[in-house]
Amino acid sequence: MRNATLLMKIVLKMEFFRKEKGGVWSSLSLILAIPFAILLYNLFYAVFKNTYQTLAVTGNETALLGIIFLTGTVLFIVTSFVPAVNAFYLSESVESYLPLPLKPYQILLGKAAHPLLTAYLWNTIITAPLLLMYMVQAESGVTFFLYAIVIWLTFPVLPFLFVTTFLMIVMRFINISKYKIVPK
Repeated sequence: MRNATLLMKIVLKMEFFRKEKGGVWSSLSLILAIPFAILLYNLFYAVFKNTYQTLAVTGNETALLGIIFLTGTVLFIVTSFVPAVNAFYLSESVESYLPLPLKPYQILLGKAAHPLLTAYLWNTIITAPLLLMYMVQAESGVTFFLYAIVIWLTFPVLPFLFVTTFLMIVMRFINISKYKIVPK
């Protein structure tokens, strides 16, 4: 397992800490995106609050949790698809890992770190604020907060497993080598 965590660290360093041109523009866009995100979350909180109050009249406020998790599941499936294809099928790094003293499951876990971390990033951006909004509106206590943390930790795993299993089945029948861009 130590080899798998070491390979995960290497893959994550390769994926997230690349030196790319346009660093000033990316940092400027991040700085400009923060006020936009705050404005968007405030607007969404107002809509969320009104929806919760409307559903609370009929006693159906828990349906809002179902909507949150259904939307999150669809979002995770859509956003995990491209990183999973890139990590497992379009990446050329698998051939360089084969001579290393690693077992196949360790290579698979190492390659799965980037798409799964991307799913957790989307989970932090989308699901965590919605669960906190629900907690504030429902005036929930510590128990709901503890359940929300457990759900937040386990929620992206099932859509990710669904996407990767679906990709393994589909890629068994599709020749993807003709879509690869060969570096020269």
